Amino acid sequence: MTAIFKREFKSCFTGMIGWVIAAVSLFFLGLYFTNRNLLYASSDFASVLYTMTMIMLLSFWQNSLFLRCRWRWLW
Repeated sequence: MTAIFKREFKSCFTGMIGWVIAAVSLFFLGLYFTNRNLLYASSDFASVLYTMTMIMLLSFWQNSLFLRCRWRWLW
């Protein structure tokens, strides 16, 4: 199982798309953390990570559904 994970993880970052997704994710994480600090005066990073995890999971799920419906003829 770890060999499959390592192979898939390496394949994500051999091209440009993995680095772009990582950069965009870190940008929005930093933006959300900054806004949460300014609005609520809280430096709790755990709640930021939890919220960003939920946002990323929902957005990946939504994008995969869109792609599956859009390119149904590929499957």
